[in-house]
Amino acid sequence: MRFSRLPEGAGGASASAGAAAPTGARPPAGGTRAKRGFNNANFRTVFQVVNAGQLQAFDDGDRVDLHALAARGLVRPRGGPVKILAGGRLTRKLTVTAHAFSATAEKKILAAGGRVQRL
Repeated sequence: MRFSRLPEGAGGASASAGAAAPTGARPPAGGTRAKRGFNNANFRTVFQVVNAGQLQAFDDGDRVDLHALAARGLVRPRGGPVKILAGGRLTRKLTVTAHAFSATAEKKILAAGGRVQRL
């Protein structure tokens, strides 16, 4: 017995009649739009972030600089500028050297008796 339509399989009755055009072959839904104006994304500064609580790994009186942070694995050696944020608790008296500090992180370091130095 011969079927006019195949019952199943790739060419059968349940197969799709035609697939939608691939993504690259059809025009964008919103049409093409020219980029206008200034965009600062190419010039922004991306910081490596260290929380104040992570500085607890150092001993009282230590100097915490980029080399010390890299040695502990908290930042990458050539990963860009470092910013200290205020997350966590800090009770150690440290001298912290970094490119930038959040206002709250700076207060925490100073409240613990430490010093802040900007590069």
